[in-house]
Formats: sequence, C-alpha cells, structure tokens
Amino acid sequence: MSPECIMIGYQSRVGKDTLANMLAQMIRDSGKTCHLVTMAKPLYEIAAGVQLALGATKVEKKPTLMQELADVVKKSYGSDIFARVAFAPYMQERESPDYVIVTDFRFRSEYAAACLTFGKPTTVRVTRADRTIDRPHTHSSETELTDWPFDLTIDNSGTLDNLATLAAGLYQTIRQQALQP
Repeated sequence: MSPECIMIGYQSRVGKDTLANMLAQMIRDSGKTCHLVTMAKPLYEIAAGVQLALGATKVEKKPTLMQELADVVKKSYGSDIFARVAFAPYMQERESPDYVIVTDFRFRSEYAAACLTFGKPTTVRVTRADRTIDRPHTHSSETELTDWPFDLTIDNSGTLDNLATLAAGLYQTIRQQALQP
C-alpha cells in the first residue's frame, strides 16, 4: 500500500519545517510511521560541496546560492530532478511508511512527481504575515505556487503554541480524509 502523502508548502520562512515536525510527531504518537522528505536536501549537499571546494572552513546556508544552483541543476537534469531523487526510495518500494510529509513543497513538478509516486497528495499552504525573507522574493521558488489550489491553509502568524494547535487540527482533518472512500 502506498503511503499517504502530505505536501507542506509555499514560501520561505513561514514555518513549514516546524509544522511538518509537529505533524510528524503527532502521527508517530498515534502509532503510525512517518517519513519527512526534504526536496532541497540534495541541493543543500551541492551548496555545501561548492563552499568547501572554494575553501570555506564553515558551511553556511546561503539561500541565494541555493536558488542559483537549483536553476542550473534543473536546467541540466529536468525541473523534477529533486522530486525524482527524494521519491526514489518510494518508487522502488524500498520504503513504505504510513505517511510521507514533504517539508518544502515549492514547485508544480514536485506535485506531479508526488501524484505519480503516491497518488493525490494533500497539499497545505503555510502563510505568515510577518515573515522575514532572506532571499530574492521574485525567484520561482517563492512565486510558482502563488495561485496553486492548496487543499488546506495554515496561517502561522501566532505563537508556537498556536501553531501546535493548528497542527493538531490539521492532523484531525487528514485522519478524517483518510477514512473517506
């Protein structure tokens, strides 16, 4: 049986990872298995390799570098390369948890790859009114999903406790959806 896929997305600095971790813990606490999948993981590794090759003694998260590297990699390997890498263990049926949560859904090609791998995923838009952006806001990773029809929306403009309450509500909604035929 294919895992239930939840894709948490939209823009940077809105709390996607925090929400994903809270949701994953709730799923695990209920006795189910859950994997967190980060589309940008290979990109982090590429960016770290570039920094080290250029003599850096400490690897830093450099959002603009990551955006530029992603564009180059996608141009050479296809717009869905990061999704293909992230979902490969599930395509080959080496991994079969109850849930897979994508922590950084940013592109339409990622959704298409998730559909091929898991069937229709549940998509969650996370927004935050007071987000501080640390990268060019016009890059496709910030804009491609602006008009995307997300299934659910979480407004993360409150406290961590408020986000935990929203995560619990999200988990209940996802559980109810899973019960529907």
